[in-house]
Amino acid sequence: MTTKEYFRGRDESSALAKAEAKHGRKVPLRQDDDVLDTWFSSALWPFSTLGWPEETLELKTFYPTRSW
Repeated sequence: MTTKEYFRGRDESSALAKAEAKHGRKVPLRQDDDVLDTWFSSALWPFSTLGWPEETLELKTFYPTRSW
């Protein structure tokens, strides 16, 4: 049975270092092709949940989002 593991890093070399540290040897990695699409799709969430294209009260209140 094949087990999928995920290693992330700022770049390929940092992800490889994490995988090698865990397994104690070099292991092959494959970059997920769907990441950009996931990031793009998540940006659409506020529009789809707050009533856009209508100028709803929810859209005016909660968009743009704030982190403070």
